[in-house]
Amino acid sequence: MRVTNSMIAGRVTYNAQNSLTRFLSMQTQMSTGKRINKPSDDPLGITRDLDYRNELANNKQYQGNINQANSWYFKNDEIINSLNEIVSEAKADAVSGADDSFNADGRKAFAAGIRAGIDKILQLGNSQLEGRYTFSGFRTNEAAFQRYANGVTFQGDNGVINYQIDSSAEVGVNMNGADLFLKQILTLGEGFDLDTAINGSTQLSDLHNGDGINQIPGLIQIRDLNLGINATIDLNAETTIDEVITQINNDLAINGINNLTVRIADDNNSLLFEPTQNGLITGTTPLNNINNGAGVDLTSGLINVTDNAGTDINVDLSSAVTVDDVITQFNSQLSSAGIFNVTMSINAAGTGFEINDTNGIPLNLSIKDLENNVNLAEQLGIVGNIGPTLTGSDLAPRVDFAIEELGGTTAEDLGILGEFQGNFIGENLDVQLLTTSNLSDLNNGLGITTGEIVMWQGGTKATLDLDDPS
Repeated sequence: MRVTNSMIAGRVTYNAQNSLTRFLSMQTQMSTGKRINKPSDDPLGITRDLDYRNELANNKQYQGNINQANSWYFKNDEIINSLNEIVSEAKADAVSGADDSFNADGRKAFAAGIRAGIDKILQLGNSQLEGRYTFSGFRTNEAAFQRYANGVTFQGDNGVINYQIDSSAEVGVNMNGADLFLKQILTLGEGFDLDTAINGSTQLSDLHNGDGINQIPGLIQIRDLNLGINATIDLNAETTIDEVITQINNDLAINGINNLTVRIADDNNSLLFEPTQNGLITGTTPLNNINNGAGVDLTSGLINVTDNAGTDINVDLSSAVTVDDVITQFNSQLSSAGIFNVTMSINAAGTGFEINDTNGIPLNLSIKDLENNVNLAEQLGIVGNIGPTLTGSDLAPRVDFAIEELGGTTAEDLGILGEFQGNFIGENLDVQLLTTSNLSDLNNGLGITTGEIVMWQGGTKATLDLDDPS
């Protein structure tokens, strides 16, 4: 292609103009200190810049809102502190005025102080912040309270003034004047438990403050962990405390648990299970229960069986958990050592171990503890000579019972769920207070002292005489 002089001149002129344009752009950036001076400099960048400016403007507004909200909070704190001071002074005056040492003039002075305090409270209720009433809700141009001859009325509403403090958060800054100044301070009797006592005729439906108990299916199980016997008790149809007690005691006796009964506890608000010590053991009796709950020390677990003819056997009982474990391990280890017809069992009285040598000529074995060892044989009551019978001492097991659910929550609702090794007082049954409840049943059966109750409202007095049936 032929390049003409005019084409060369045009290219030079074009490049010079571009260089001049870039130079002018850089000069503008240097003089303004900004990379972007018009939208065409960087369309995407100018969009981001505008977003940043909007964000900064919003943050400035949020900061202003936060400052304004803080002003409301500081004002509210100031008013509440003033209210506390006025109320404290009024209480002190009321206590002082009740002293018999003050005459009528002195009490009038206290009354005047109380009235002045009420005036101050009214002024606080109509406080303003920047010309706006702080306790009027949305009606910030109207005083929150108006005083009349017979009292004070609230003229505001329940509106909550909110300030935006973030793109997704706002806070309420005002307090409702009616709630702060006029809300009832105390409902007499609220939160007070008169502790209605239970008795035999108490309805199960009145327990747990009227929620009653779950009697579906109503089955519970009581286990004697020493004797390994159980009693299943059906409480599905019972309606009163007496019926529950009767059913439990009858079923315990029927199933052979003769050393446990239930009654109403002395606190008159729960059930009490009272076991008696019968001293009996079975194969299922836990070793932890013997010796009145002290159990045995199985640190080494060894006892020594010996005779004068050279027999010397250490029987290892370290893995034993129950009475049956001791019997099984003792008998099997003697047999393994070649000693036959010497067996351990529970004695006829059911109170301890017995070891019998039924060989034609007794082996004259003895049982003792190893030297420098724990007294395991002594703790098991079997130290001595098997000649041919060694009757161990009583193992004195502590009582051990468990009450369990068989579906449902009946035991838990009656407050009697769990295992116990002595007297077991159930949980509080919280009897519902009814209009028909006897005063003698209150305070867990201690009753109340009747007399006059005096109530005041301003200068009006009312007397209620609880001793007067009319």
